[in-house]
Amino acid sequence: MVLVPTLLLIIVFTYCWSLLRDYSDYGIRFLFTPDIDALKDTRLWVDSASQNAFDTGAAMGLIVPYATYMTRKNGVVRFSMFIPTMNNFVSLLCALTIFSTVFSTLIQTQSTLSRTGIVEIIKQSGPASTGLTFIWIPVLFGQFDVFGSILCVLFFLCLSFAGVSSLIANIELTSLTPCRTLA
Repeated sequence: MVLVPTLLLIIVFTYCWSLLRDYSDYGIRFLFTPDIDALKDTRLWVDSASQNAFDTGAAMGLIVPYATYMTRKNGVVRFSMFIPTMNNFVSLLCALTIFSTVFSTLIQTQSTLSRTGIVEIIKQSGPASTGLTFIWIPVLFGQFDVFGSILCVLFFLCLSFAGVSSLIANIELTSLTPCRTLA
């Protein structure tokens, strides 16, 4: 009730801050410039659909434990549309934040680095691109001195609790659903 909305506020704040940095438009242009050859690869489409399905919880059937807490007036269908829409919107905000931060930081510190060089750094940022969050968000917060350190700790605390709270629905799906069908 507190930490996830706080995380959303931090994301919106960092999104606004990252867009105000010099050269952030390079990252945004990179993000929204399609690679036509890559779009022809069917594996890309399968991977992106799979990521979205698991990211929203649809692939795991998480609407079942969520629906057990809803009444008719809540509208399960409305929430089953609202949750993925908001999830994808926040993911887009995070992508804009990360890419504008990466490009603006690398262009400011290494002006001779090409777009291809920046993409290679992004690809090598940890396994499964985990470094995009765990390396570049602290870089962005590092611009704020003491306030940035506090914000960084709060961001990762909120992110951890958001992850753990998401796992609660997974546990309920496997443990409570069979019990309710037997009753």
